[in-house]
Amino acid sequence: MSCPQYAPARQFFTSSAHRFHFAFLLLSLLLLLPLAAHAQDDPGGQNNQGGQQQDPNNPNPGPNDPEESPPVVLTASVAPERVPINSGTATLTWSGRNARYCSVDGTSRAASGSVTVGPWTTAGTKTLLIECWNNGKAGYAANTLSVTVYNVAKPVITTTLSKSLLEAGKDKFVVTYSATNAKSCMLGGTKYPTSGSATLGPYSAGKHSLTFSCSGDGGETSHTINWEAINRVSISASVSPSTVKANGSDTVRVSWTGSNADSCKLDGANASTSGSKTFGPYSYSQAGTKSATVSCANRLGSSSNSVSWKADAPKPAVSATLSEYTVTAGVDRVNLSWTSSNADSCSYDGRTRAVNGTIRNLGPFTAGTHNFTVSCTGAGGTTSDTATLTAEKAPDPPTVTVRLNPDTITADTGTSTLSWSSTDATSCTRNSRTVATKGTATVGPYSQGSYEFTVSCAGPGGNASDAATLTVEPQPDPPTVTLRLNPTTIEAGSDTSTLTWSSRNATSCSRDGTAVTTGGSAEVGPYATAGTRRFTVSCDGPGGSDSETRSLTVEQPDPPSVTVSLSKTTITADKDTVTLTWSSTDAASCKYGSTNLSVSGTRTIGPFSAGTHNVAVNCTGVGGTGSASASLSAVATPSQPDNDRDGIADKDDPDDDNDGMTDAWEIENGFNSLSATDATLDADNDGQNNLAEFNGGSDPHWTLSTPGNLPEILPGFNAGYTAQKGDFNNDTLQDILIRNPVPGVVPAVSDFVLIR
Repeated sequence: MSCPQYAPARQFFTSSAHRFHFAFLLLSLLLLLPLAAHAQDDPGGQNNQGGQQQDPNNPNPGPNDPEESPPVVLTASVAPERVPINSGTATLTWSGRNARYCSVDGTSRAASGSVTVGPWTTAGTKTLLIECWNNGKAGYAANTLSVTVYNVAKPVITTTLSKSLLEAGKDKFVVTYSATNAKSCMLGGTKYPTSGSATLGPYSAGKHSLTFSCSGDGGETSHTINWEAINRVSISASVSPSTVKANGSDTVRVSWTGSNADSCKLDGANASTSGSKTFGPYSYSQAGTKSATVSCANRLGSSSNSVSWKADAPKPAVSATLSEYTVTAGVDRVNLSWTSSNADSCSYDGRTRAVNGTIRNLGPFTAGTHNFTVSCTGAGGTTSDTATLTAEKAPDPPTVTVRLNPDTITADTGTSTLSWSSTDATSCTRNSRTVATKGTATVGPYSQGSYEFTVSCAGPGGNASDAATLTVEPQPDPPTVTLRLNPTTIEAGSDTSTLTWSSRNATSCSRDGTAVTTGGSAEVGPYATAGTRRFTVSCDGPGGSDSETRSLTVEQPDPPSVTVSLSKTTITADKDTVTLTWSSTDAASCKYGSTNLSVSGTRTIGPFSAGTHNVAVNCTGVGGTGSASASLSAVATPSQPDNDRDGIADKDDPDDDNDGMTDAWEIENGFNSLSATDATLDADNDGQNNLAEFNGGSDPHWTLSTPGNLPEILPGFNAGYTAQKGDFNNDTLQDILIRNPVPGVVPAVSDFVLIR
């Protein structure tokens, strides 16, 4: 007989849970030694090859277990018995009459039921073992069934395209396809049936491909279709210039580009797909409209484009000039001259002139602009040119304006802004000092009296000046402020006080930064909280400023008082409700948790999770807050899980750090109940973190104990054991009392063992 492998003693005793496991180990050894000796003499045990298979969860029936249990009768079937590879499944159904439980291929199952098996990735015969157990020598039966997994051929895909050459951005085509041995197909990322057709396009220019894939029980097959999209031919053609002179040296250049073209022709002759050609020069006999045609083609078709231009006789050219272009109005005179080419005659001022000439001494002129136009005519038409003359008037004399703002100030403190501006001036002075032709300056303060400020300016048209006088008056009396509060002490919540103020020699006042009249009153308060409130009135006048401050004392009233009672103080967890009754004085509002309440009344609350609850009502008034509470106990139902076995259901057990593990379990196992980080740690390095060990009911400090694999409840150390930890004899050691009860039998003293 083999025993579980335990950690070294020093490590094993690092927690109370490990000391508990050690107690179980000692108890196992004490109980199994006589049973092992008995098994050597038992002809119906596991060493008897002719006997029935024993129940692995109870290999040594106790004195109260029946020696002969009803035999296990196992019936099992599987359907279908033949399935395809990769996707086929079968349903295994069994019934173990008189069995406590069964297993399928080593996986624990109920005494009867069904399960889906498959699919399989390899072909052949697959064997399924069903085993069922009961207590006693006749408590085992087994059966073997088989499923045949057969191979399936891979899909075969065929495709046809309605056309494989498309016009880019316009044409569509149809792909027709079929796939045998397939269950589903994909085309360009979209699922399609296993046969049919799809319309695709349009596409941008270029070569394109798309993979068609189909899958079935035999695997997956891919097929690629290919097509090409090209643009139709487009031709751009231009001519520069569009008009040239005949009987000269001018030429034109025709340029073209055949986009997407395989070949081109210019006026029927082979040409490159892009290029240019020069036409001309032309004689007078060749004057007229000319044209050229470009045609290009590719696999989708052809296109053509034509350009045209004109060969004209040259127009005359003429240039008119003046001896001066800017003169003084009413004084100066100018000469007008012109030259021309390709002209037979010219004209000016309605009279015929020579093709080149000069008219002298034109003028004098009025102020403004004057245009002189000469026109010349030849075989190519008529051309004109204009020369423009500007006649300027004599310059105006300058003007000066001087201002003071304000023009009256207070002696010794006041200042004023001196500003000046001028027209038609090039320079200015103030008190013999050069200044800009316009500007500002701050003047003052001065003693009482009168002061004059003069600005003089000069320009092409002459000189000018202007002056302003500043009056300086004696200083006025300073303002005074009087401020009163009545009363000076009030109570928070509802009381108010009257603030009264007056002033002398003031033009404006403000109260705590807000403008008010120079005299008046205002009600201040009420205030929600106690403390000292200060009020300041400040006033300004020509003679300066003054302010006065008064303080208001706000006293705090008494806080509200609250009483609370419950209709009952013990209820069933997650089921019962209770009636909460409360009343308060000096309160404006109350709350139960986050629920708003009136200042007194009753309310039904609950149900509550298991544990002790503090039912509190909090009330708020002008004087502050008051609260009262009552204790309520919610008793958990036995069916609620209690992994840490502290008598409180897990869902109601305190979990201060909200890490999913109850505080009692964390403290019992040496973890920090105020830190959520230890939930993700693995105390025994067995691949399961502490939270998983808690939820699985396993030992977080025992490597062999993991969720789904609990040595604590294996045969010889099963869930029938109970244990109580404590101090039974008032010494410094922890004691563990362990008992293995037998249902329906009063326990004897020998059923208990005390481990220290």
